[in-house]
Amino acid sequence: MFEHVADGNNHQGPNHFERRKTSRLGVRSALLRCFFLTLVIFPMLVQFHHVYFMTRMPRLQHASMQTFRAPNGTSSKTPFGQGPQFFPSNQTVQGFGACLMIKDDTDLLYEWLAYHVTMLPLRYVVVGLDVNNSQDPTPILQRYTEITHLRFVVWNVSDVDNSIIPSKNTTGGNETAHHTLIQRQKDFVHKCFRFLRRQRVGWTALIDTDEFVVWNPVGGDESQLLERLGPVTDLELYQLRMSLSAVEPGTSLLSETSTVWQSLTSWQRNHVLPHETCYTMPRLLIGSFENTTCSPRAEDIRKQARVFGEFPRDHRRRSQSGETQKNATLQHSSNRRILQTLQYMHHAPKGDFASNKFGKVLLDISRIPEYMLQSKSLRNIHRPYKDLCGPAVSHFLSAPLIVHHYLGSWDRYRARPDARRNRHEWSKRAGFYVENDVFRGFCENVVRWFPRFVAAVGDGAGQYLLGISDLTRSTR
Repeated sequence: MFEHVADGNNHQGPNHFERRKTSRLGVRSALLRCFFLTLVIFPMLVQFHHVYFMTRMPRLQHASMQTFRAPNGTSSKTPFGQGPQFFPSNQTVQGFGACLMIKDDTDLLYEWLAYHVTMLPLRYVVVGLDVNNSQDPTPILQRYTEITHLRFVVWNVSDVDNSIIPSKNTTGGNETAHHTLIQRQKDFVHKCFRFLRRQRVGWTALIDTDEFVVWNPVGGDESQLLERLGPVTDLELYQLRMSLSAVEPGTSLLSETSTVWQSLTSWQRNHVLPHETCYTMPRLLIGSFENTTCSPRAEDIRKQARVFGEFPRDHRRRSQSGETQKNATLQHSSNRRILQTLQYMHHAPKGDFASNKFGKVLLDISRIPEYMLQSKSLRNIHRPYKDLCGPAVSHFLSAPLIVHHYLGSWDRYRARPDARRNRHEWSKRAGFYVENDVFRGFCENVVRWFPRFVAAVGDGAGQYLLGISDLTRSTR
């Protein structure tokens, strides 16, 4: 019967059909192998592409993300509360996020970013441009993306729906304005938390551009503080703070590469923190008195920074001719960048609420319950969640970490549009003076970030990141 086939070829026997059957099975087998190889290899290619992208400088991604319009207001292509996903969705970011709301103080960003990229380390910052802001922070942020791979997104806080802001009967114009500012802050932080949670960011800082997270070592005034402030409220945290300091006051047992993220993660894992999701840091107001003699090592670092911060000759000529006066920042003299953390050391009395006000917080937003993130239950920026955070005023001596709040020069202080910022208020807080014998170790603890920063990025890149030069000359 095999001699009478449909194609009319009477000379093809059973072996021919066996060969055709085997051929068809071979094709099917090859197709199945290709299919299974695709299932295995494709995810590997996707992961490789993602890792490759993460190791590249996403400058174009950021450069295309924002637009700016001034002076009648600011605009951003990134909708309020949204932004790109930069980090893998299956791992937590090894570092800090930050929710930073600014208004015409972008000149402070240079030092703020340099410090916190080094000491936290900062990995993702969400910048909120407040109402009537006229300055664009994007070029500064892009510098840090190029060199340090910092991720950022810029939102307009003016995009907040005013209908969600509860009304409050007030009679004074300043009081009303301050109330609406508080509500904008709360809404910005609420959306920032939800956004960073999607980015797999854990620990997040809620501080301003004039605030810096620092260690709180044992100083020469320890016994006086115990007498003035009374017994510590958290003995375990106090002992932890003591363990970070050597026998000699002001010296630290922390390594030169220690970061805040490493310490908090360790304390959290060992259940040392009284509130494992939220850490409250006391603030310490730093005045504007400059005549300070620090330890020899700290003085060497400050001298290095003064030389490092000198602007190139062409910048000086442009500034002197007035060609770039409208773009000149307030944080430098005619020829040198002033770094507040290295310039000002005299501070208000430690633990004095009248001078230092409420503290600031670091939160692990990966541990915030989902129902809290979805609701608008944010109380304020000093104690966002009552159930997760301790009181906004904590004992200074029980705090391994604190926030330095820099008043700055009079020109810097009045540059930010705020009716409460007047000469009287500045003078009242600018003249703090601390005897030099109490400074034992204080200066060195603050300035230690600078050599670490320069060592990490190099001289040329460091000057570029601090806005001292426009070129990333490699002079490592």
